[in-house]
Amino acid sequence: MSHEIRSRLEEYVRQEQALLDRLLELKRQQADVRKKVGIDVVGEVVAVLAEDLFDSSRVSRLGRKFVRTILGQREKEEFLMQEKRIEGQHNLLVESIRDFLSSVSLWRKNLREPNSFKLVAKLDKAQEFVRVETRIRKTIIVLKSIMSKPLIYNRNILSQRVIKEVVITPGKPFTGMLKLREILRGVRGYVKIVDPYVDETTLELLLSVPEGLPIKLLTAYTSGKEKEGNLKERVKDSK
Repeated sequence: MSHEIRSRLEEYVRQEQALLDRLLELKRQQADVRKKVGIDVVGEVVAVLAEDLFDSSRVSRLGRKFVRTILGQREKEEFLMQEKRIEGQHNLLVESIRDFLSSVSLWRKNLREPNSFKLVAKLDKAQEFVRVETRIRKTIIVLKSIMSKPLIYNRNILSQRVIKEVVITPGKPFTGMLKLREILRGVRGYVKIVDPYVDETTLELLLSVPEGLPIKLLTAYTSGKEKEGNLKERVKDSK
């Protein structure tokens, strides 16, 4: 795994851990405030408010219960509002992580195609839980698990491959076309094709060449003058 990939993943873990720490601290503060208010403060506050609102001692007791309920609701609303902010930050971070994981793959010997979908699936699985605290914890676990595996940028997968020779069986034209397209998609530098018989099928194959690469085509026969004219028009349209 490159230093760049590991650094990105470590930074994501750090940011997720910071969100988790904030959420846990928020819960601790809520529990401490609830306990303190319930024992010390609420008694005095409720008594004053209740005496102002109600006259008799019996009604005053009812008033204390009513005011305590109001204070509890306000405290809960404040906690939910702050938790919602943390959840929003987590969701934005997950989107960033998903984009990054889409650019890397699990490395293995003879890797031919990106397998980013496996990494993204693990991340998405961690988001299926209802509680935001659980989603954050699961995301951290997934990221650490991914960090323990060999990773490679998708852009480097094809550059690792060196194709010396490819055998295309004459009796399997469809398989042959797929192999040719695969080779052309991985071309670097420029494309040079020597084909005595060129037609529109050749042009369709060339659409697999990465955009911007120069193409050199050497041929001797283009199926007659009439088809040659059509072929030239197709070449102009394909540029």
